[in-house]
Amino acid sequence: MKITALAVATVCVVVATHAAETKPTSPRKVNFANLMQKSSGPGTHYLYENGHEDTPFTGIAVRKYPDGRKTETHFVKGKGNGISVMWHPNGKKAMQVTLVDDKPHGQLTMWDDKGKVTAQKTYKNGKEVKPSK
Repeated sequence: MKITALAVATVCVVVATHAAETKPTSPRKVNFANLMQKSSGPGTHYLYENGHEDTPFTGIAVRKYPDGRKTETHFVKGKGNGISVMWHPNGKKAMQVTLVDDKPHGQLTMWDDKGKVTAQKTYKNGKEVKPSK
């Protein structure tokens, strides 16, 4: 009985340790001021974190403005890839768009400071495909 309980406890510890090791981590958030842009030819650029100039930045760049506005943009390998969101000083969402290789792709939505939608546009590879409402 004691051996069985010990074996079960050992299996539980191993499973719990494995689950903790394989658990996905949240993207790192970095102040946009700690990032720098490097060109890799005409019309191309990538963001790098200061101190890590050999590896394009992957994570979320956060920018806070003196008036209280805030932006968060997801980057993968130095390019805007994922959601980019801006908030009004009162904390209400001001704008949201998905980026693919730094270009808007999908729906861009803008809101006023009361939360009312003021514009919606649809993009494909950085080009508007549906006029604003």
